[in-house]
Amino acid sequence: MGAPLDHPPATALRIEALIRPITRRRRAATVTYEPSIKETRSPFLPTIGKGSQFLVGFVLLLLGISATGVFALNRSLVNVFAVGVPASLALAYGVVYMFCAVGVYV
Repeated sequence: MGAPLDHPPATALRIEALIRPITRRRRAATVTYEPSIKETRSPFLPTIGKGSQFLVGFVLLLLGISATGVFALNRSLVNVFAVGVPASLALAYGVVYMFCAVGVYV
């Protein structure tokens, strides 16, 4: 037999040369998430609480429907901006608040 080898065979060096860059990329790709100070100190508090969303939504829907009726009876260019736009906004926000009040989150 021959003398023991002091160095690994050439195929092992080639395989190691192929694997080493892959392991380096994996280590560099891991990113840890550290929350900022603002995220840890202030929890989210909604402007309108969960308990009053139904009332706010219902009132906005009533206002929107009544304003739509007023707009339908008296159409003019001035009423488009004075009554029509607020009516559509009241209906839109009323529907969103009613969805949130009954558990359909948008």
